[in-house]
Amino acid sequence: MLSRPDVSFFDTATAAIRKTVHVSVGGFRSSMAAVEDTEFAFRLHKAGYGVHLVPDAFVTHRHPATWRTYVRRKARFGRWGARAYGAYPKRVVGDSRTPWAMRIQMLIMLLALPVSVTGASAGLIRARPNTLGWVLATVLASFTLTTIPASIRYLRRGHGLAVALAWPLAAGLRALALDLGLLYGTIEGMLQRTRREGESDAEHR
Repeated sequence: MLSRPDVSFFDTATAAIRKTVHVSVGGFRSSMAAVEDTEFAFRLHKAGYGVHLVPDAFVTHRHPATWRTYVRRKARFGRWGARAYGAYPKRVVGDSRTPWAMRIQMLIMLLALPVSVTGASAGLIRARPNTLGWVLATVLASFTLTTIPASIRYLRRGHGLAVALAWPLAAGLRALALDLGLLYGTIEGMLQRTRREGESDAEHR
C-alpha cells in the first residue's frame, strides 16, 4: 500500500478516523452487518478525503483461532463485500489493498467450482473421467503456484515450515469462502432489488 499514490481502503481495526470526518460523510451504514469499514472507506475516498499510512504504528488485533471460524468469517466478508463493491464497482479492479495474488486465487477457485460440481456427476465421471481429472488437477496446481511466494516469505520471516506448508490450504479455504460469500451476497442483493422494484411498482399502481 505504501507504493500506491492513492489509498482508498482501510480496516477500522488498524485505523484512526477524525470524528468530524466520520460524521461529515454519514458514519457507518447500519444496513451493513460486516465490512462496513470497507464501504465507509470507499465513501470517504469518494468524498475527497485521503488516507495517511503510518508504517511504524502497531495494533493488537484478534484473529480467528480455528479453521471453521476463519472460513465462516471470510464467507461473511464475501457476502457483505458484494454490497460494498457493488456500490463502488471501480474498486473491484483495484481497492489499493487486495493483492493480485489473492484476486487470481479467487478467480482460479471460481473456475474450480464448476469443474468439481461437474466431476461429482456420476454420468459425466463415467463418460470422461480422465479429462475432468486432468482439468481439476491443472486448476489446483495453478492455484498452488500462486501461494508459493507467500510461503517463501513466511519461511524468511521465521514463521516455520508448518506455517509455510499450511498456507496453500489456508489460501484455498479463504478463496473458496470469499467466492461463495460473494456469490451468495450478489444473488441476495439482486433478489432484494427485484423485491423493492416490485413493491415500488405496486405502490405506483
